[in-house]
Amino acid sequence: MKKYIFFLLIFLTLTTPQCIKITRGPQLPPITTWGANTFGCLVNGNVWLPYSYLQGGINYALWVGGAIPGSYYKNQTISITANNTKTSPTSTFDIVIFNLKDTGTYEIQNTLSDGLTYSDGTIDYAPVDTFGTVKILRLDTIADIVSGTFSFRGTNTQFNKTVNITNGRFDVHWPYKQ
Repeated sequence: MKKYIFFLLIFLTLTTPQCIKITRGPQLPPITTWGANTFGCLVNGNVWLPYSYLQGGINYALWVGGAIPGSYYKNQTISITANNTKTSPTSTFDIVIFNLKDTGTYEIQNTLSDGLTYSDGTIDYAPVDTFGTVKILRLDTIADIVSGTFSFRGTNTQFNKTVNITNGRFDVHWPYKQ
């Protein structure tokens, strides 16, 4: 009898799946620098990712624009907009850096030219009494890729509310290419 139990245990060990699939919620994309067209961050500790349905073959979840070198602008400007249409109303991020020169850290407090904003669809948040930080990891004007990380504490003074944006990352073609 002991022999049969021993063989039964070996049989069960060999035929039972060894790993159990754990279902996780949304995950941030990895920090990359090859133009993966990714964007994500934590909003008050919760994962925020762009999402949009395709409309006319265009994905409106992520848009990147700005003045690239060789254009008639003297300064390089980058503008990244990310939308999530799964939220109602649509939540949005905007990152604008005027006079982008090279990789490195840019401290941004919203002005007429630079800005970091998050909108939950009803309330807009921006760095008011603090600076937001955007760190450009790659600025490739040949391959048209800009990659980086960002974080800021956004405030809405009208409603006296704040939001913490952390672990932000983007890796996009400039201008956006699908």
